[in-house]
Amino acid sequence: MTEISLVESIAGIHPGEWDELEGGGIFANHAGLRLIEETSLAAPQFRYLTAREDSRLQAALVWRVERPDGRKPGLDRVLFGRLRGLLPWFGVRVLPAMTCGGLLCWRAGVLFRAGLPDAVRSRLFEALLARIEHEAERDRCTLCFREIPAGERVVSEVLASRGYLCSPELPVCYLDIQWDSFADYRRELRKSHPRAAKSIPNERSRGRRAGVVISEVEDPSSVAGELHQIADSHHRRLNGRPFPYRAEFFAKLKACLGDGVVVYAAVLQGQIIGMLVMFRDKKAGFVSIPGIKDGHVRRHAAYFNLMFNRPIEDAIKDGLERMYYGRLAYATKVRRGCRLAGANLFVRGRDGFSQAALRLLLAARAWRVKRMTAGLARA
Repeated sequence: MTEISLVESIAGIHPGEWDELEGGGIFANHAGLRLIEETSLAAPQFRYLTAREDSRLQAALVWRVERPDGRKPGLDRVLFGRLRGLLPWFGVRVLPAMTCGGLLCWRAGVLFRAGLPDAVRSRLFEALLARIEHEAERDRCTLCFREIPAGERVVSEVLASRGYLCSPELPVCYLDIQWDSFADYRRELRKSHPRAAKSIPNERSRGRRAGVVISEVEDPSSVAGELHQIADSHHRRLNGRPFPYRAEFFAKLKACLGDGVVVYAAVLQGQIIGMLVMFRDKKAGFVSIPGIKDGHVRRHAAYFNLMFNRPIEDAIKDGLERMYYGRLAYATKVRRGCRLAGANLFVRGRDGFSQAALRLLLAARAWRVKRMTAGLARA
């Protein structure tokens, strides 16, 4: 018999038991979720549905409720961007929404115990889905599952069988590490993007001449205020909104995640002018939180050295197999050797009318996503 339970905080689940699940990587481990819960500017963001059999945790969903709030992006912005203002003309309300996956990472929020057969995974997911659908119907919420990998068959088939609408996510850029040295990376890059390969020595030289030193911050808690100020300024400049976590986020990073996180700082004349957070999950690195101080974005090649050259060099030395570079700025990232990995999102409207309208709107969205990434190298 499968026992489904709703848990309001990750503190209500034993860390060792939770971390036996897989599918979300370091972002969905117990310490990472606790970090987000404790430092988010918003109210506690996550809820957890767990599936147990014989008292053993077998699967879980990590989800959050999104309500209309002009201060932060919601599912309506994710789905339709600037066109979300047209939704009332179609009589569609996307928010409130219950969203599973897609926060601080590019991973799904559907987790399973390792080694379960597909038939068992399917059965467990259907049991979890029935419960979360009940919650969504009761509260009249749109229900969305984000970041489902294109090759994830079990979850995708169950969602499709229950009438969820499928739409492509914007692809995530990744770089496969296949070289023994940074020089080998440059030589390989020269074959496909010679101008980018040629610019790398110039970028590194410009940084050295200016006196910019990029190094790993061993104790981010000692400079948490500076890191947060730069991240917040960068986030406001690009997104028009504050960085969604308090300064304690940087103070607690190493304490919570240990070797699972690397913080880089670009220092000029004793002042931090840029920072980058890279999460590490086994053999992969996730470049997640960049920040360049106002006035230094285009100076000293700080952006390229901090975002690409130094972390790629370290990834090669450390034996990582892949680096993830997130979304957007596709042309820049592809010129550095990145390819694009696809994923899908699945949506179920609040009612039959919303479902029908979303079907048309998501078809238009899929065309727009395809057009944005046409001609770029994919997996």
